[in-house]
Amino acid sequence: MERSWKSGTPGWVVVGACAGLGVASGAWAQYASVTSFSRTASGSATAVAGANTNGPIPLASSSNSWSALPFGTQIAPAVATATDAVCGPNGVLSQGTARVDQFVGITNADHFEIASTVYGIANVSAHPCTTLAGTGNGQTSCTWNLAFNVLAPTTLTLSRANAAVAAGNTTNALATTSYTISGPSGVVVTDTLTAPLPTGSQNVQGPISLALQPGSYTVAVSASASMSGSGTATTAIGGTAYAGFDLTFAFGPGCDSIDFNNDTLFPDTSDIDDFLSVFSGGPCSTDPIPGCNDIDFNNDTLFPDTLDIDSLLSVFSGGPCLT
Repeated sequence: MERSWKSGTPGWVVVGACAGLGVASGAWAQYASVTSFSRTASGSATAVAGANTNGPIPLASSSNSWSALPFGTQIAPAVATATDAVCGPNGVLSQGTARVDQFVGITNADHFEIASTVYGIANVSAHPCTTLAGTGNGQTSCTWNLAFNVLAPTTLTLSRANAAVAAGNTTNALATTSYTISGPSGVVVTDTLTAPLPTGSQNVQGPISLALQPGSYTVAVSASASMSGSGTATTAIGGTAYAGFDLTFAFGPGCDSIDFNNDTLFPDTSDIDDFLSVFSGGPCSTDPIPGCNDIDFNNDTLFPDTLDIDSLLSVFSGGPCLT
């Protein structure tokens, strides 16, 4: 099963003391708690105008602390910018920018999210007052590693991820987002999004929902973006490569395991047969031990309810939990 996530306009987070999810109020604290978190970001920017060079200017940051921030918090991004100019205000202007926008642990009553967007930006132009050429480049990368425990059946919504190049007359433009979510039974979902040249290319993956059972999970994310360009008196270059994701845990009742009859075999159509049998008042094939789960498969407290049948079939086929 391979899927993906979102870019956005988050902000740089200077994280404080390590905080578990349980410290904040809200329905989501019933479902999960963060056990560890680490983030690293690095990059550099260089600008050259004629014989003048500015850079490389480094960007670097890291943290091992989770910060549970109020929902909607945005803090200024981490930016490394190199700018150089020749022939006055109308001469060669060369700029390279490496940028990371992030927020970590944005929470409200029923969900929390982590997000990041990385940029590599190059803007180069030249005025006819000079024959000098300008070049600029920016490159950025960021990795995230999150470990958390799911305390009760719930749904992980992977909102969106993308990799994109938006520029003209540029070279070496590349943006990539890779991620893997693993759980007690191994890899839950993994994918890599890449947007190389040509200009304007974008690879976007829309929202998906994953039903998670109690246990330990890890999320590993790597995003990178780079861009370079050159300009003369007859050309003007501007461009951005960016890669981003938004991982949102939208909490509410989650579905039970698809191993309805608890025989440790799944996916297994006997679970569907047993569910329909018990739903209609019949026996469970594994009675008395280990026996079947209750028929409120989506845990919305309504049963008997045909939505539980729909939800079982949805999750069994790799779809979302229906509540």
